[in-house]
Amino acid sequence: MGQPPPKAMEPECMELISALAAGNKAKMMVEIASGGPTPFTVALAVAAKQTGGRVVCVLPPSGRPAIHDNRLSGVVDFVAAGNPSEAIMRGVDFLVVDSAAAPENGGGGGGGEVWEKVEVSPKGCVVVATNGAYGGVEVEVQGCE
Repeated sequence: MGQPPPKAMEPECMELISALAAGNKAKMMVEIASGGPTPFTVALAVAAKQTGGRVVCVLPPSGRPAIHDNRLSGVVDFVAAGNPSEAIMRGVDFLVVDSAAAPENGGGGGGGEVWEKVEVSPKGCVVVATNGAYGGVEVEVQGCE
């Protein structure tokens, strides 16, 4: 009962995510990942360069080596947390969540703790859920109806 192998992502998908974040003028972009940095991290970093925004990538403890072993550390703020809900996220206007990192899929924590820690921007928030092989994520974010 291991994890399914990751699917290859089309480059157009990453371009779409980057364009969506940049087009919405996202200033605070957060990725909750189940491993190390992903193509989504790079896509958000590209958008941040265009908007002057900030990218925070929340990684599990196993992702700590990736914090120092990549070329994104000057662009992306990496946070290693045992439970994604340990990272307090405020003013988020673009959120990418790996379903495998969600508490209900074994990513640590319990229930909706992660979503309770996400405070969206007053102008709204775009939420992208990835890794649907884990059954998806039910997202309830403060400020979103």
